[in-house]
Amino acid sequence: MRRTIIFILFLLVSSSFWGQEVISTSGNAYNNGGVHLYWTIGETLIATEDDGNTIITQGFHQPQITISTVEEKTATGFSIYPNPTQNFFTIQATAIINTSAYITDLNGKKVQSYQLKGLTTSINIESFPSGIYLLTIIEDQMTNTYKIIKK
Repeated sequence: MRRTIIFILFLLVSSSFWGQEVISTSGNAYNNGGVHLYWTIGETLIATEDDGNTIITQGFHQPQITISTVEEKTATGFSIYPNPTQNFFTIQATAIINTSAYITDLNGKKVQSYQLKGLTTSINIESFPSGIYLLTIIEDQMTNTYKIIKK
């Protein structure tokens, strides 16, 4: 019994040394003289005190972690019209493209594949039953998905 209790205490104490990081979308920091207060959403209280010789941090906030920005690559803009449609719709790109696209039904079944070239491509869906479809355009390893309504 004593070994079990010691083992559980060891696990509790040692687990506090690993993974004490919080990545949060919101938070702030306050400085009032020698007292620094850092907080993030989801944590009740985070505090760091520094007297010049000693830094005491309470909680999981680690001020030495720096979050860098990531530049997102955006795909070419597309206009899909008319939508809803009965027989045809047009894909209008903002720049000349040479890429592929496919249409799936709402069950995820691929209904048709297309090769898109130039600025404008007209797609015939006359043979499709009425319903909602998803048009997925693949460009430079990125996808744009649009809802197409067939009357």
